Amino acid sequence: MTPETEEALAQMIVAADGPLRIVGGGTRPIGRATGAALSLAGMAGITLYEPGALTLVAKAGTPAGRGAGAAGGGKPAPCV
Repeated sequence: MTPETEEALAQMIVAADGPLRIVGGGTRPIGRATGAALSLAGMAGITLYEPGALTLVAKAGTPAGRGAGAAGGGKPAPCV
């Protein structure tokens, strides 16, 4: 299961008949390693980057390293 929208994610959660194993962007596992895999890789991307405010908003499946260079100029974005 790999939803690409929050609506699709909600539908998959409601339809699940047992535990789900959440898989993000590959940074580290979340929760127990049991249940059906629910990959959030389809929900990746940076939705907001404001370097002056030191703010970066990323979707759940975004790998942590993807923030590097978000503003251009090759400067890494801050990771909090």
